[in-house]
Amino acid sequence: DTHGGGESAVELEPERCIFAWGDNSQCQCLADSSQAASLATPRRVPCKRQMRSLAAGWENTLLIDSSGCLWGGGANRGSCLCEEDGEAPQRLTRLDLAELDGVPFEAVQAGRDHAMAVLEGGRAVISWGPSNEFGQCGHGGMRTGKVRPGVVLLSGVTVRQVACGEFHSLVLTVQGEVFAFGSNAYGALGTGRHESLEQAEKVCQSHLRGMPVRGIAAGAHSSVALSLGGQVFCWGCNGEGRLGLGAAHDHEEVVLAPVVVPGLPGMARAIGAGGRHTAAILRQGRLFLAGDNRAGQLGQSRDELTFTSTFYELPFHDYSLRVRAVALGGSHTIILSYDGELYACGSNSVGQLGIDADSSGQLPSSVDTPRRVALGPSKSAQDHIVIGIAANHDHSVALALSVPAFSARVLSVGQASGRPQTSAVMNGRPSGGHRSGYSR
Repeated sequence: DTHGGGESAVELEPERCIFAWGDNSQCQCLADSSQAASLATPRRVPCKRQMRSLAAGWENTLLIDSSGCLWGGGANRGSCLCEEDGEAPQRLTRLDLAELDGVPFEAVQAGRDHAMAVLEGGRAVISWGPSNEFGQCGHGGMRTGKVRPGVVLLSGVTVRQVACGEFHSLVLTVQGEVFAFGSNAYGALGTGRHESLEQAEKVCQSHLRGMPVRGIAAGAHSSVALSLGGQVFCWGCNGEGRLGLGAAHDHEEVVLAPVVVPGLPGMARAIGAGGRHTAAILRQGRLFLAGDNRAGQLGQSRDELTFTSTFYELPFHDYSLRVRAVALGGSHTIILSYDGELYACGSNSVGQLGIDADSSGQLPSSVDTPRRVALGPSKSAQDHIVIGIAANHDHSVALALSVPAFSARVLSVGQASGRPQTSAVMNGRPSGGHRSGYSR
């Protein structure tokens, strides 16, 4: 190609790289746990394959490369990642399970004891794990022993998306239908009942009846759906007001069927769910969160707000930030801006925020004002543009494009191929110790 001034230039394909930080006790940050049980700042993961998608489980990280092969690292209970090394935790490795060999996948998610992957073209969902105690693998039957990869029983539907809670699973079809199975102790299946399910059942109760859905997210014990029209529906555990259903549901610890979130000031375009909080991104890139704020994971002052059952807009005090994607962990929040930059707030007990030490050289145990997360050696320049994020429990993962210095000014996240991949999309004083209403 020839550019202005007659100089010839070669257009370089930006390198894709993986960063991970936080709890690494089971190698879930894809690093040797004997050398570091936790990573306080993002560490680049050595990888020669181009990855296109990522997910974070309780003690695992799973990825899909450009050819559709599954990779992963972390806890290997039941030899669910690799069968050659017994049950030893694994660093980054191609998943060594015979049933997955040579099968191309397009999406993957993980819970505590199970994982689900979508076959290319949405033709089927494959699930496996060290346990199927609550039916979360959807194979029919419940058992505590190892479950080999097998097809989730879904009656031939084409699948758009999957989501994993701690012990429950959600599947979204291209027709906009939601199916659920697994543990229902907290009503996360949305069936209107408490019984767990060993096979997928369509979620069609209450406000979600007949409503076409385009996005789903699973918290630890809760579920969220996003309708085609931009409405948000939540159900399951409502402790700390995490469902964001307002004062009318404050007395309900468990919501057994989907309820539309009231009062969001606009239509949502993305959702996310975490351990005890839920998120919704509106179409203008405004981020709203509800639920537990004891670690500052809502980005609100912990002194003023301990929890809220009403969605609050995340305050960026010094400037306006347009949020592209969000990933929620057990008690922390990772935010991806339209500029490809990362921000984080909430618990930092094992470095899961990935932020630098304060002026005294100490790492804060928690942060309630979102702080920028720097990838790479430069703390001032933008060395990488993030295109995907995932978080779960106490660790975080990012997929980024390496930006050469000479092209940093011209490459933007809008030029990166593919939409951001996220692990999930969601998240006073009405009564007790929390406020109601929107913060701004």
